[in-house]
Amino acid sequence: MQAKPEDKPVPKDWRIVRLYDFARIRYGKARPKSEGKIPVIGSGGIYGWTDKPLVRKTTVIVGRKGTAGYAQLLLEPCWPSDTTFYLEFDGEELIPEFLFYFMGVKKLSGEHAKTTLPSLQRRDLENYLFPLPPKAEQRKIVFTLSKIQQAIEQQDKIIETTRNLKKSLMRKLFREGIGHTEFKDSEIGRIPKSWGVVSINDIKVGIKGAVVSGPFGSNIGKRFFVDRGVPVIRGNNLTGSGEKRFIDEGFVFVTEQKAEELKSCTAIPNDLIFTAAGTLGQVGLIPEDCRYPKYIISNKQLRARVDEHKALPLFLFYWFSSPLVKMLINHRKTGTSIPVINLSVLRSLPVILPSLTEQRQLVSILQSVDKKIKAEEKRKSILQQLFKTTLHKLMCGEIRVKDLEVPAHV
Repeated sequence: MQAKPEDKPVPKDWRIVRLYDFARIRYGKARPKSEGKIPVIGSGGIYGWTDKPLVRKTTVIVGRKGTAGYAQLLLEPCWPSDTTFYLEFDGEELIPEFLFYFMGVKKLSGEHAKTTLPSLQRRDLENYLFPLPPKAEQRKIVFTLSKIQQAIEQQDKIIETTRNLKKSLMRKLFREGIGHTEFKDSEIGRIPKSWGVVSINDIKVGIKGAVVSGPFGSNIGKRFFVDRGVPVIRGNNLTGSGEKRFIDEGFVFVTEQKAEELKSCTAIPNDLIFTAAGTLGQVGLIPEDCRYPKYIISNKQLRARVDEHKALPLFLFYWFSSPLVKMLINHRKTGTSIPVINLSVLRSLPVILPSLTEQRQLVSILQSVDKKIKAEEKRKSILQQLFKTTLHKLMCGEIRVKDLEVPAHV
């Protein structure tokens, strides 16, 4: 097993050591039946709570089965489950946090095990090799990495707060609008007096569901996929976040001839695409600046094309993304084992209809929040890349922090 990231030599004042010389490898135990506030840790993370800890000190928990080799650092009392190993550290020469960070560079794996389920062997963990700097430098490495992690966690909080703000804004804007003083009761509650409530049928140019069947339909199976041609929109293309929620890449393709046979399933810029099964009602908007002039929707999707003299596509995207409409979709879904929405359900969903001028104003407000979310997500991505790069360079000694001043309590 390699000890050095990317096989780079470590500094002369570092040692290459074996985990067994610094920690005892213990098996986790089955989850207790009692409930409490102590986390129960499985190979993939927390999955329950109990009233007493199996481990009271800082430990590193390593997945033994399932997510084999996945390392988790626990600073508080916990209960490692029977799908994990946990470490009891001997002496004070090795800082557990340092080992945890190094395990993020050189990951253990159970894929070599001759079983259906990957399983990490105890001897592999005992013989795990890693570089050991002097303890003072370990502390400084841990301090440096933890500061970047704290910044990432702070970005997560900012992103979550901004997303919650967007939800609150959508509830308020889609109930009260902008500057209204007179209101009326409607099927969706109290709304501005000048607004209408219509169905998507009243503002549509066309609304279609894919007419194929099977995973991608009997007429659009894998045997029809080609390297280039007309892209097929699948569920992975509607899993983005923020404005439009449409990922314009990762497609399979069909020929122009096949697309012509499936022309009733064609989607073009400014069409709304709805997920009909799975993540019910998830909506995406094909942007005007998309990569392709047309697409084919899959059989698990519905497409709506609207009259832009009555409603702005981006306004409708926000409306159908709102918490209120998601609740209505959930209440109107059909099926039992696999819930779905169909054309009838989509046509029956109410649509608020302010003036086009007010629609533009509402869109502008929500777009500004989306831009804020996008900017914060970009900052998080930069920090994550910084952490990854710094982690690798610190763990092979390419960057030294031995002269870094850190607080005494760290």
